[in-house]
Amino acid sequence: DAGASDAGVDAGVVDAGPPRWQWTHDGGAWLTKDAVTDILKMRVGETAQVKLPLPIILMQCDQPLLTLGATSDTLLLTATKSGDTRCGFWFRKNAFPDRTMELHVAP
Repeated sequence: DAGASDAGVDAGVVDAGPPRWQWTHDGGAWLTKDAVTDILKMRVGETAQVKLPLPIILMQCDQPLLTLGATSDTLLLTATKSGDTRCGFWFRKNAFPDRTMELHVAP
């Protein structure tokens, strides 16, 4: 809703500013045929607060569009550059990531 209000038909458009980030997931289940488990849409400068089920030991992205921060139980993903990329998150020492995120960053 991003702060928009319903003031009636004649109220005009309320400028609510840019939309907040959106994280789509199904608890680690695949969302697409190519093993994407998470989809994150955000704008440059926004920080997404993502809670994964276990602490990560590695995050690797095809393109460096994010900076990574964390609290005790939340990843803080800040968009620094616009574009699209894919990021892997590892909870264990595996050959393949435990979660694969498709990332879309708008200017």
